[in-house]
Amino acid sequence: MPDSMTEFGIDVARGYWRKIIASTPIFLSINHEANAYTVSQIAADAPAPLMEKERYPYGVRKGYAQEVFRFPQNRAPTAGSS
Repeated sequence: MPDSMTEFGIDVARGYWRKIIASTPIFLSINHEANAYTVSQIAADAPAPLMEKERYPYGVRKGYAQEVFRFPQNRAPTAGSS
C-alpha cells in the first residue's frame, strides 16, 4: 500500500492501520507528506505495543518519507522456540 495510505479518508486509514498492526511483523510505507495527515500521525494515534519505527527521507521522490514499522509481537516463532 505504499504511496496511497495518506490519500484515504482518515477513518479508512485508521482501519488499515489496525489491520496492519494485527497481521504483519513489518510494514514499509513510502508516502508524501503534503496530505491532511501522515502515516506517522496515524501510527502515533494508535501505536502498537513494542512498535519500532525507522524514518528516512525518500530520496527518489522529493517530499516523500520512507518509514519502516516493526511489530515484534507478530514475529513468527523460530525453530526450537516454544
